[in-house]
Amino acid sequence: MGRGPFFSDSWGFNPAIILTAITLTTTITTVTTTILTTLTTITTLTTTTTTVLTAVTTLTSIILVTT
Repeated sequence: MGRGPFFSDSWGFNPAIILTAITLTTTITTVTTTILTTLTTITTLTTTTTTVLTAVTTLTSIILVTT
């Protein structure tokens, strides 16, 4: 009588497939958010490192010129 694993005889569509879709969507959203947060952190660290290296280079140049 059944019409496959995604259908039930009661109201036509199996609620389990809806819950699975919601769970997958939530998981994908969480993973995407984590990846974007990680990329933002890497970008911030790279920018900070570049700023520090520029400052060190500038200070080194000043020290070399004045000595």
